[in-house]
Amino acid sequence: MSCSNLTMLVSSKPSLSDTTSLSFRSSLNPFQLPSSPAANIPSRSSSVTPIHCGLRELRTRIQSVKNTQKITEAMKLVAAAKVRRAQEAVVNGRPFSETLVEVLYNINEQLQTDDVDAPLTKVRPVKKVALVVVTGDRGLCGGFNNYLIKKAEARIADLKQLGIDYTVISVGKKGNTYFLRRPYIPVDRTATTDFSPILQFEQDPVQILDALLPLYLNSQILKALQESLASELAARMSAMSNATDNASELKKSLSMVYNRQRQAKITGEILEIVAGADALT
Repeated sequence: MSCSNLTMLVSSKPSLSDTTSLSFRSSLNPFQLPSSPAANIPSRSSSVTPIHCGLRELRTRIQSVKNTQKITEAMKLVAAAKVRRAQEAVVNGRPFSETLVEVLYNINEQLQTDDVDAPLTKVRPVKKVALVVVTGDRGLCGGFNNYLIKKAEARIADLKQLGIDYTVISVGKKGNTYFLRRPYIPVDRTATTDFSPILQFEQDPVQILDALLPLYLNSQILKALQESLASELAARMSAMSNATDNASELKKSLSMVYNRQRQAKITGEILEIVAGADALT
């Protein structure tokens, strides 16, 4: 009996309840108190093809599924351990980032009150946009990388429609591979009780602003990288969990088919023996 191909699709559900706060957010504006909307990643459905195999093929496939289940379970545990550390890094870095945004906000308010000329705080027409795309270095994390690339493509389409020049700064091997295969996309590599202590400055506010803005930019990039890593690990943990569940279900289905065919074969052999005994008598 020939054996048809078996396909086990591993679906991912990266929108975990405990990782929604780690989703990608738009860049914080230091001159407006920020908000942080969460982005939900759509899930995909999974399907399994019908099983039509002989006993020998079924035994081989059951053993293969068992080995796959062990691998995905181990990868799930590794991702779960890493995602905890990544979440802690994100949470521990937020107070510094929020305080820095508040400091820049108050400095900008003082500069506007004193009518100080600060070129970095002026609102100018947008002529060119740097689009930073942070993807993962590896796969097996569900639709995480594909979702980010689709969002980047959608943003590029919006910028083209608006007539704004753009360049892409890709971070991560998956994003680098994708954009390098598309030459039409430009990619660039590479305290007192009366006053709040953040409002008391010993130097000129413009000098403080010039020193803090690079620090603010570095902190935002670091935070984006940390949140991207935490999201990737959470997506990988979810994908490996779904793969383990699918392997368990497939192993159960294969075992049921194997037992039925084995029982049918044994029953047929018994009937043949009985028929032969009857013929001799």
